[in-house]
Amino acid sequence: MKAELIKSLDQRNEPAVAWQIEQVRLGKADYLLIYTPHEDAVAIVTALGLKVEQVIDLASQAILAAEATGKGQFLFDYPVPNQGRIEAGPNGTIRFESAGFEIAQVILYSDSPYSIQSITWLTTGGQASRKTIYQRNGRLFAQQYYSQGRLLQSDFYFGHHEPFLSNFYQNGQNDLTVVKDQKYPHYDAVVSAYLEKHFAGTLVETTDDSLLNLSPAVTHRTS
Repeated sequence: MKAELIKSLDQRNEPAVAWQIEQVRLGKADYLLIYTPHEDAVAIVTALGLKVEQVIDLASQAILAAEATGKGQFLFDYPVPNQGRIEAGPNGTIRFESAGFEIAQVILYSDSPYSIQSITWLTTGGQASRKTIYQRNGRLFAQQYYSQGRLLQSDFYFGHHEPFLSNFYQNGQNDLTVVKDQKYPHYDAVVSAYLEKHFAGTLVETTDDSLLNLSPAVTHRTS
């Protein structure tokens, strides 16, 4: 068995990562392993010509499942707090306003112009306080919490009612990760444990040097 390990689907157009994806699509590798979870992963890998059964999300520790059906988080159905209103800004940006102040910035799915991808809630000083990320089907994907604009915690749900994985940060560094009540010193330790348990004896290739130390006995550099 052989697998290709990439950092993020956001890098899919980079030549080295595109080559790895192509190895899976052509059947020269069995699985694509994704280090960074992505709320639109199903639509992206499908557009790349992969089957969801060929893709493993290392954060959810599972094969990428086909998304449950749902109409998504429709912008004009979203309850804006404090009797606020929806305002369109320049370059297609969307914001929520209340009493003349911007209280949130909204990102929509590019090919579904009224479907919410994320909402970043702002403090009175204009800094991020919380970010809510939705899957295309409207399910909650992640919640991120900030203090003075710095990320403190990221909770990933993956279709569960409670967070499946939580990353905690101090001074910008991930210093604790909790998966189903089990504590790890950081997210890399979660990925390393998963690779060593499920891919020992498997050739796992990567073109990203930052991923080589995740599991030296498992991951190998390819060019």
